[in-house]
Amino acid sequence: MILTQDIETKPAPMMTPSSDSDWQTKWQALAETKAALLTQTVQVNVAMNAVLPISHLPPEILSNIFRLCQWGAAEVDGGFFSKWISVTHVCHHWREVALHDPILWSAVSITASCPVNALAIILARSKQLPLDMHVSLRDVTLVQLPDIVRAWKLTLRSVWGSQRYTSIPPSAPLLTILHLEVTGGQRMDEEIQPTFFDICTTPMLKNLSLSSYALNWSQVVLPSTLTDLCIVYPDPDIPSFTPSCHVQDLVRVVQVMSSIQHLTFKHVLSYDPSSLGSEPSTTFALSHLDTIEIAGHGPPSLHFLDHFTYLATTSFQLDLHFERPGDVEFAVAPLRRILEIDHRKVDMVTISDVEMRFYTQNSTTDSSSTTFTRFLSIILNDLYFYEDLVLCNIVAKLPLHNISILRLIGEVYLAIVDGAWKTVLKKMPNVKRFSIELFEPLDDRIRVDFLSVLKPMSLVGEEEIHLLPLLSEVFLEGIVFCDTDEESDCEDPTAVLWLADALISRKLAGRQVEKLFLENCFGLHSEDIKLLEPYTTVRWDGREREPDSP
Repeated sequence: MILTQDIETKPAPMMTPSSDSDWQTKWQALAETKAALLTQTVQVNVAMNAVLPISHLPPEILSNIFRLCQWGAAEVDGGFFSKWISVTHVCHHWREVALHDPILWSAVSITASCPVNALAIILARSKQLPLDMHVSLRDVTLVQLPDIVRAWKLTLRSVWGSQRYTSIPPSAPLLTILHLEVTGGQRMDEEIQPTFFDICTTPMLKNLSLSSYALNWSQVVLPSTLTDLCIVYPDPDIPSFTPSCHVQDLVRVVQVMSSIQHLTFKHVLSYDPSSLGSEPSTTFALSHLDTIEIAGHGPPSLHFLDHFTYLATTSFQLDLHFERPGDVEFAVAPLRRILEIDHRKVDMVTISDVEMRFYTQNSTTDSSSTTFTRFLSIILNDLYFYEDLVLCNIVAKLPLHNISILRLIGEVYLAIVDGAWKTVLKKMPNVKRFSIELFEPLDDRIRVDFLSVLKPMSLVGEEEIHLLPLLSEVFLEGIVFCDTDEESDCEDPTAVLWLADALISRKLAGRQVEKLFLENCFGLHSEDIKLLEPYTTVRWDGREREPDSP
């Protein structure tokens, strides 16, 4: 071992012509001493690192930690050597573990910032493992991609020229997940280039996602092996992205997918008035479909759904746009068929001003807990569920006879009671629990005429009808009740008095509300609760809040 005290540190003598031959020898000796010290320092650092507790972790554990650092790093950093690569610079042990873990190097990210030789280095370190490849370039023709034959997952993202795949091999035998995306700049009406599937066969493909990816819908054939298919285009309000797919073309594409489990189509179908009210002559079974999500034009979307039969457990999420209010009536028949799949029972319905959700009760051996599964969600853009047009022309015509729970969320209860809502509630004679839930309290107090629906009898036109005859529980949340003090300038009776009147009427008619839940309500006081308690069991959270309180 070389010690520092062994090194000659005295100032060097003045050089003279006679000593010119000696300086090189002395300099070389010092350089060798310096190198020896550096080697010794490295050895000491390695020894110090070795005694640390973290250095006792098995290489397998360290590799798993490094993989967690790696996950998603390429997407965040946007470069090839992402932040996770810094683990190879911490110490010799970590570097050796990382460099000899081929799984770490099997995730390949190719961007414009990639070093020229980076891809070859990474592929060599990945050994022969299947690859997870992400290619994000302005033009994918700028890179050769022969190693796609080793890819099990592939993402191709480009700004333009997305479909000029001149460097793709004819087959990707391991590929199971594929995402193709155009991030901008390509118009949907441009000449469509040969697609990925025209060039490369994918016999194992299961999951396919296409984003703003132009297809020739009259000719395209997607792999029949798919279990997950997601096709998304921008909002049709953008003129350059007008959907061009017709219902029959999309039906042809999907009908061959015998194993499909999840379908997502957003702004895919073009508006076709000729599909309004028509029923298909032939239907196809989607016997493995678990979920389907469709956003876009209402008539063609519902017409597409009519071409298939579904499992009783299939879940639907529909975000529909109707160009003309008159088109809404054509939604009833397809929605009825969805609700009546395999005689499915609708147990709970929630209605907000923008969405309607349908639930079925789950079978359980535990009688103390009840859970529900949502199987249909409908959003109607530009239309609102508290308007007579939707309430009377859609909701009231759906098979809702057996629902036991009705939840109104937000401002939806503001509809004219004497019109639409009474028509709807007349179709729901088996409701046992009725709730109005305002998560953001309104500035105005609750409409007292709406509380009249709680009465056992109601007048609709000239007909006296029973409303909610089996009602046993009422739940009110976030409701603003009118003040009950003497200075109140309310011309109508307060909401509390209207509520009490409804409860009295039900009790006298032998249809008593057994429980009344009041949570986070405004303008309620203990005196109000005492007014209600003779007619039902009141569960109040005890919070006396005024409308302007935080």
